[in-house]
Amino acid sequence: MLEILFSTIIFTLVSVVGLFLILRWLLFRPVTEVLDKRADKIKSDIETARKNREEAERIKAELEDRLEKAKDEAKEIIEKAVSKGNEVKEEIIKEAKKEAERILERARKEIELEKARAVTQLKDELAILSTMIASKVIEENLTKERNEHLISKVIEGMGETYEKYHR
Repeated sequence: MLEILFSTIIFTLVSVVGLFLILRWLLFRPVTEVLDKRADKIKSDIETARKNREEAERIKAELEDRLEKAKDEAKEIIEKAVSKGNEVKEEIIKEAKKEAERILERARKEIELEKARAVTQLKDELAILSTMIASKVIEENLTKERNEHLISKVIEGMGETYEKYHR
């Protein structure tokens, strides 16, 4: 029969525990250290990736904000340019109207001056004509009817001349 020896059991237990401690010290400790280092590396990589993602999101948000600001600035610049263009256009139109008014006023003055010259010339011609008529009437000693006819003719001629210069 099988005899169980107390000393063999203790020796086996001590051997198993000793072997466990030796293996733990020689094998389990380095494997655990490698696994811990690997776990730490994975945690570190995950944390770095998280930080990089957060930084990328922050940069993306910043760039989107800058882009939006640039769009707003461009829109504002365009609006200012359009506004300035309209102001310049209005100023040019205003100046053109002023210049046109000056030209018209100068033309009016020239017309008035020419009109005054024509009236003066007409008066001079009328005076000459009147003198000529008077001298002819006196020279020929015309009859009253003939005299009236001559005066009407002169007046008609003066009317035509007046109308000619006042149109």
